[in-house]
Amino acid sequence: MALALLFPVLVSWSASAGAQTYPDRPVRMIIPYATGGGTDILMRYLMMKVEANEGWRVLIENRAGATGVIGAREVAKAKPDGFTMLAGHIAPNAINPGDFVQPKFAPDWPLAEVALAAEAPSLLLVQNELPVTNVAGLKKWLRSEKAPVYGSDGAGSLAHLQMELLMNLPGMTHIAYKGGGPAIQGFMSKEVPVLFSPAPVAIPHIAGGKFRVIAQTGSSRLSTLPNIPTMVESGEKEFSAPLWWGVFAPVGASEDIAKRWNTAVNKALADATVIKWLGEQGYSARPMGIKEFSTYVTREVDRWTKVSANIKQ
Repeated sequence: MALALLFPVLVSWSASAGAQTYPDRPVRMIIPYATGGGTDILMRYLMMKVEANEGWRVLIENRAGATGVIGAREVAKAKPDGFTMLAGHIAPNAINPGDFVQPKFAPDWPLAEVALAAEAPSLLLVQNELPVTNVAGLKKWLRSEKAPVYGSDGAGSLAHLQMELLMNLPGMTHIAYKGGGPAIQGFMSKEVPVLFSPAPVAIPHIAGGKFRVIAQTGSSRLSTLPNIPTMVESGEKEFSAPLWWGVFAPVGASEDIAKRWNTAVNKALADATVIKWLGEQGYSARPMGIKEFSTYVTREVDRWTKVSANIKQ
């Protein structure tokens, strides 16, 4: 009788002890973009802080392609044991579930929201050779070109939608790169004349003076670029569209795992050193609870589904 009563207690203690040891081996963090992009820059730094704070081992793996969908799908299909996580991004986690990218990927890769990491504006870049110093001038120049060209992080990326929102001009040629890193390199090589680039990707290249920054897409000016107006200040009254990043898990991951990751990410974001670094790079910290982040993502999916439905395919 005593053993029978004791057994459930032992099982409960064992399960609790098992949960407390997570993660007892390295966790794969899939970054669905190439190295050097905004997701890669942010998540490598943030995971370094998580490792230091929690004593975890996080292995970064880049899985670029299809504007983040390839990496997102890999995580969605992984075992939901907390050992494969996604460095999420607005494109695969809010834009691509809409109607803009074909074929529609969303039913193939459901993911669970865990923690919002950061937001950042895009910067609107133009080559120095262009007779352009502001957004109005850029729009005029694009309309005057017989075959206007622009670049983006990829088909269906936020940068793609941002340019289509700005112009929606038939005849524009879209050069889609495989992430923010390849896109800025293509722009620096003068392969494209115009690019919306994530601030953390573009900022390291600004000091050289090889291109102009004429606007940024946040709701307020960056402290690191106080002279660069917002799109709203530039006359685009409805144009406020920051990027965001977060951590996602396969659907079915336990509440305990989600809470551990949410706590770990928010702890890192509260560090004064991290806050300073984020600001210098063009990011801003956005710590949220799991439910709040889930609501945030739902709103973003709804917003970009409506936007993409109004943009030419």
